[in-house]
Amino acid sequence: MTGPQTRDKALEAYQKAPRRVAPPVLARTAGVVHGPGRNAIDAERNDELLKRAAVCEACTDEACGIKTCTGCRRRALLSNPGMVCPADPPKWGPIALPRIRKIGWVLSARNEGVEVSRTVMSLRWALVRPETELLIVVVDDGSQDGSCANLSAHVIRNDTAQGTALAQEAGIAAALAWGAEVVGFSDAHMRFDPELLEVLADKALSERCLVQGLSRGFDILLPCGLICQLWRAKSGIIEAKWCDPLVAGPWAKGDAPMGASVAASRETILAMSVPTGRFWDNVAGAWGYQEETLAMKAGLMGVPIYVSSRWGTFHMYRQVNPFAGSWPAKNLNIGWALALYFSQETYGKHFRKPVERILGPAVERQVFHAAEGAITRPWSPADEERFIEGLEWKAD
Repeated sequence: MTGPQTRDKALEAYQKAPRRVAPPVLARTAGVVHGPGRNAIDAERNDELLKRAAVCEACTDEACGIKTCTGCRRRALLSNPGMVCPADPPKWGPIALPRIRKIGWVLSARNEGVEVSRTVMSLRWALVRPETELLIVVVDDGSQDGSCANLSAHVIRNDTAQGTALAQEAGIAAALAWGAEVVGFSDAHMRFDPELLEVLADKALSERCLVQGLSRGFDILLPCGLICQLWRAKSGIIEAKWCDPLVAGPWAKGDAPMGASVAASRETILAMSVPTGRFWDNVAGAWGYQEETLAMKAGLMGVPIYVSSRWGTFHMYRQVNPFAGSWPAKNLNIGWALALYFSQETYGKHFRKPVERILGPAVERQVFHAAEGAITRPWSPADEERFIEGLEWKAD
């Protein structure tokens, strides 16, 4: 009998074995309407969550077909410690209680009205596991509408707008000081799927990577989730464009962690802060392009970006971006990021002329000199060329 056949037979034995029924852990989401059919979806996820409640970590038999197969281990139902084990003889170790996990979540907000409080509420309702602790940090970046007052969150107030990147950096400091193992970031006009935060935290802690959920709601006629990819625009610069995920597995490989629901472990955040002293890099006070900037740094540092193919968020602004008119700031950030991350040789070869066309020669020189010496690059010019060659060319 082949290895796969042995694993399939072992898994079948587990599925037929009697089991103890665990209490529903998604009860807190009952009655909360997130969209059409949400209660039915919650019931389905509740059933799947119970099946994932306990895995083969307690088994000490390394020869067990399920123990040695990651896919089977994830599907195995071991909520009953007395379940018959296909291994002969069965070998069980003590079953460890779930460890408390601390997640910090940062919202950068600026004049977003009632959506800020609704986003905070959606974050709290998205928690599923009782062992999860959540600190919500709202960075009020110069709002004039009072939208960040009286929130059930830790609020940091900037009297004048500092820009998304610096606002999120302030949120990182607060979350890490609290003891967060994982820090997530999102816009302040979102709705979150149940268990999204914990799913992202699991992945972020399993390896050094950036993770995010699917982004939905950009168009009322386009309810499907999207992911972002980096490519060379027709203008010659690097930009991020939305596209269909087109994946069958639980995680898709992405290029750009857009602001809808990005998360990383404490270790990943600290490692990616080494080159510039910050995790998020942008021109101070300039909104826009901070996700693409982070994506370029991740690509150059070899940090993978994963997108959940099932869990995600829903944008509520319906194509009414609260930061309308930010294109000049975005273009400024594009030029600055390209001059910052790439060596003089690479920047001159690939990006100087495109940036000059967008910003003008005088502004391009100012941006170049502002970025000069502001980074310690742990990558080589050869790494830069490989990164650029791996990007697909697309028309605007």
